[in-house]
Amino acid sequence: MTQSTDRPLSADLDQNVEDILDQFTSCADVILRRLTITQARQKAAIIFIPEITDTTRIEQACIRPLLALSERPAALEHEDLQNELTILGMQQRPTIDDVVTAIAAGDAVLLLDGTRQATVLATAKWEHRAVEKSDNEVSLRGSLQAFNEDTRTNIGLVRQFLRGHELKIEKMTCGRMTKTQVHILYLDPIAHPDQLRTVKQRLQQIKLDSVLDAGYIEQLIRDHPRSPFPTMGQTERPDRLAGQLVDGRIAIAVDHSPAMLTLPAMFPEFFQVSEDYYADFWIQSFHRLLRYVSFWVSLSLLSIYLIFLTYNPELLPTPLLLKLSAARMGIPSPTIVEVTFMGIMFEVLHEAGVRLPRPIGPAISIVGGLVVGEAAVTAGIVGAATVIIIAMSGILSFIIPSHSLAATLRLLRFPLLFITAVFGIVGFAAALLLLLLHMFSLTSFGEPYMQAAAPLGKRPLEDSIVRAPLDVLFKRSHNWRSKKGSQ
Repeated sequence: MTQSTDRPLSADLDQNVEDILDQFTSCADVILRRLTITQARQKAAIIFIPEITDTTRIEQACIRPLLALSERPAALEHEDLQNELTILGMQQRPTIDDVVTAIAAGDAVLLLDGTRQATVLATAKWEHRAVEKSDNEVSLRGSLQAFNEDTRTNIGLVRQFLRGHELKIEKMTCGRMTKTQVHILYLDPIAHPDQLRTVKQRLQQIKLDSVLDAGYIEQLIRDHPRSPFPTMGQTERPDRLAGQLVDGRIAIAVDHSPAMLTLPAMFPEFFQVSEDYYADFWIQSFHRLLRYVSFWVSLSLLSIYLIFLTYNPELLPTPLLLKLSAARMGIPSPTIVEVTFMGIMFEVLHEAGVRLPRPIGPAISIVGGLVVGEAAVTAGIVGAATVIIIAMSGILSFIIPSHSLAATLRLLRFPLLFITAVFGIVGFAAALLLLLLHMFSLTSFGEPYMQAAAPLGKRPLEDSIVRAPLDVLFKRSHNWRSKKGSQ
């Protein structure tokens, strides 16, 4: 059983080395480099993991300067290293636990005989992708840069847009085993202190062994973890994140995750894209209205189709009703079974297109949809009208910019369809009403989720359903509580 590692370091170098290497038993990648420095024959040791450490920096900025001290008569203290080594980042650590954590994080640790401190050298070097375009947030205008898995690179991209001292960054660690670094980004004059305090408290309460992605954090700290609706935003674009920080939001960057979380997040934000602010407000307002209409039509189209064919065919014009009835001649299954089957098949093809290798994924999803739909109609299993309705509902869901909200939309279509199949148009109306009541009951870190809709006013509508001209947006104050509004 591993001994407790929170005990302090001793003055004996060999004892410290033994205690540290005991924590890395069976770790063949941990390297120990021993040195003898100064005329006092002082012993020193450097421990690091070369796969995640910049060994060139260790050699040039640490080992060479130490060996050059051979003429020094007195032994070194850790305080002397600030003047002798050329590594920028150096911190003293007093316990074995601190030393082990630093080594596992990619830093090198320098131990000196006769001292009870260890010097942690900032030499971590993690492999990561270069800055590339975002595949998930496509925009025709604006910056093409996207975050990658390296938090330091991501924060640097944000600072390219926010170059003032107001941008504050605080670091925490989550996950007992992974010790994942989590950074909180906010603008000090604008972010609300109560929300910032809430974020820190919820992050500190995370007791998981592993935090491997920002999705872990999102599920554990949001206001309503059981709700299917996303109440925290996420983005891979530094320009979009910079705009949200200026607007008073708080961002969370999780190491190894290319997406940053933003909060609070209201429902209209999931229909907005960066390009909305780079083009004419008339065009972008039309696009936003199109997204809202597509969301509600995609959600309810299958249920409305079922209502017209099963419960209230008198609502349809007679020629259209005759066409639909003729198309369903010879279909063996009820409409609810037919619609459910095709809806599930559409989701299967969609998931297959996402999981398959990128070169063949889109081709398989398109060809598969055409082949399956045509074969099902030809075989008389489903009607042609059902295939058209399923395709329309699926295509409308693709207009939603937020993948999390689009996934919620595709999920909610089926419960709404089943309620409509049992209770008809009354059940459909009641289900929609309950869904709206649930949405109005949600909050995001204390802010109403549907803030732009209730209470209805002029200012909430300026950047929600439509987009007002930029000169109007710049003069407005924040819709949520903040220390002071953006001017």
